[in-house]
Amino acid sequence: MAAHALVEAYSVLTRLPKNKNLAASVAFEVLHANWANAEIVTLDSGEYWTYLRRAAASGVVGGQLHDGLIAACARKAGVDLLLTWNDAHFRGFADGFEVRRPKA
Repeated sequence: MAAHALVEAYSVLTRLPKNKNLAASVAFEVLHANWANAEIVTLDSGEYWTYLRRAAASGVVGGQLHDGLIAACARKAGVDLLLTWNDAHFRGFADGFEVRRPKA
């Protein structure tokens, strides 16, 4: 799991939608219960600069940066398949792995 995705999941669980968001401690427990044993992948400082350089050269901006960062971690981890509910946004970053929406 990309470290960024873990933090982003916590952010979403604690803010959206406003009437159904989780308390901070509950969001932590949900994530920990499900992902505590997952390998967490991060980029090192040089890899972040390489990522940003490529993003700038490709015109990647705004929220797309977050998806691209998760994809960069997926490539670093050598995954064959990235599962996401946001599959359309990841297809442009799927260089070396398949992107698929999980079955409901």
